[in-house]
Amino acid sequence: MGVFSYYFLNISAGLSEWLLKFLFFWLVEGPKKYWQKALSLSAAFESLWATLITLRYFFSPLYQDYSLTGRIIGPFFRLGRVIVGIMTHLLLLGIYSVIF
Repeated sequence: MGVFSYYFLNISAGLSEWLLKFLFFWLVEGPKKYWQKALSLSAAFESLWATLITLRYFFSPLYQDYSLTGRIIGPFFRLGRVIVGIMTHLLLLGIYSVIF
């Protein structure tokens, strides 16, 4: 009976340790890694689309064209680019949330 109880305690201790590690991964590490990857993909998209840089130079002339035409067209072009960039960021955030 002593040997049986020894093995039973070791098996139960091993299973409880495995269950705690599994739950920690599933509830803490897994979501952390997922959102780190999702945010790095969003940052890569931002470096491609450059929404924040477009906002910074919103009222500067487009392609350094300081003529009247360049000054009028620039904000409209950049406004469209910012709207599309923000909508795409929100779409990506929605997709990340649905997948999660």
